[in-house]
Amino acid sequence: MSEHRCLQLQNLYDLARGDKNFVLKMLQSFIDSVPGVLEQMRRSLEEGDRETLAQLAHRLKPAFMYVGAEQMVPVLNNIELHARNGTPAEELGKWLEEIERTGQLACEEAREEIRVLES
Repeated sequence: MSEHRCLQLQNLYDLARGDKNFVLKMLQSFIDSVPGVLEQMRRSLEEGDRETLAQLAHRLKPAFMYVGAEQMVPVLNNIELHARNGTPAEELGKWLEEIERTGQLACEEAREEIRVLES
């Protein structure tokens, strides 16, 4: 397995101040919400609903920030901004693919962290 991780959880642990249940809840919330939002984003792009795509990109930013995947915020910003200004769908699709890949990896890492915390 690669040493590079999507999630940098130190800030979440600092915010939790030792409350393992808080960390578990935040990780589970990420796992429960992100895949569905990504599906909605893909559907919005395919249907040409750029405003919904922009709103969903905006909505995902805090989720990625809480789990320490801040590297995705600029990509989400790109989607949010460019969905509204007429950037070709192909370009938006490239950014969305990056978010989808990272979101999937981040969910896998979150599941792994939950397993460690529950053991």
